[in-house]
Amino acid sequence: MGLFDTFIICVVLWIPTLISIVLISIIRNKEIDLQTLLNFIKTSKKRKNEKTKNTLDKPKKTKKITFFQIIKNVIKDLKELDRTYDEQFQLKPQSKTKPQEESKPQKPPEPQMYPIPRKSSVPQTPMFEPGIKGELGEYLVASRLRETKSSVKRIINNIVIKASDGRTSQIDHILINEFGIFVVETKNYSGNIYGSLTHQNWLQYVGDRKESFYNPVMQNETHIKRLREVLCIEHLYQYKIYSIVVFVQNNANKIDIANVINLSDLIPYINSFNVKTMTTNEIESIYHQLLTIKNQNYVHHL
Repeated sequence: MGLFDTFIICVVLWIPTLISIVLISIIRNKEIDLQTLLNFIKTSKKRKNEKTKNTLDKPKKTKKITFFQIIKNVIKDLKELDRTYDEQFQLKPQSKTKPQEESKPQKPPEPQMYPIPRKSSVPQTPMFEPGIKGELGEYLVASRLRETKSSVKRIINNIVIKASDGRTSQIDHILINEFGIFVVETKNYSGNIYGSLTHQNWLQYVGDRKESFYNPVMQNETHIKRLREVLCIEHLYQYKIYSIVVFVQNNANKIDIANVINLSDLIPYINSFNVKTMTTNEIESIYHQLLTIKNQNYVHHL
């Protein structure tokens, strides 16, 4: 074998090897140290030279190198390079990760069932309550009073009147306008309401249950009597004072009394008064007296 043939073999063998090294570094995204690469090339070159010397010493028949042999040698060099690189950098083969199993939707825990007692030991809620239910009813009535027509009007809500005998009356609403003074008693009772002007107690029916309560018309008349006494105005009796009882849940249809009305009828009922009996100065004077009484009683209760 001549020198030219040897040169051709080296070129054919080493050019693919160098290209394969670069390709491996790109494909595997690994940083190859230049000094390590040169050392590997030197050592492999020495092995090749030794092999070529041995082959030159031994008389052998020259064989033509085909294209398939070149590809086979390149693949062999690639495997050798890959193995040597892993040994130098102690790379472990990456384990194939199993695809995560799709989490099955968990069934919601079954609700714990408790035995339902046949008879409850807890006392039942009364049909009408003086707490939040009453405050809600008063709020609805107060908002309707603000919608009534009048050029000048003043409203006092939740005022306590204390008479000379020591008795008190809690008035839900007082509306003062040019047509008079309206004292409003609010009832937020459910069910069917039955009563008359002369009966001292009225009845409330909710299903099979029955409750009685004091006649609200008589109750409001007492409020008006103490209101006149507290204001101490001699000519107050010349002003018109109207008593109104409002049922917030619109269940006063069975009561045949003109001034006992449903909440839905409150605005048209007050707007039906059209005879002016009070001036603006009189409205302001009475309003400020009531406001003073309310503030004094509020501080006293504190």
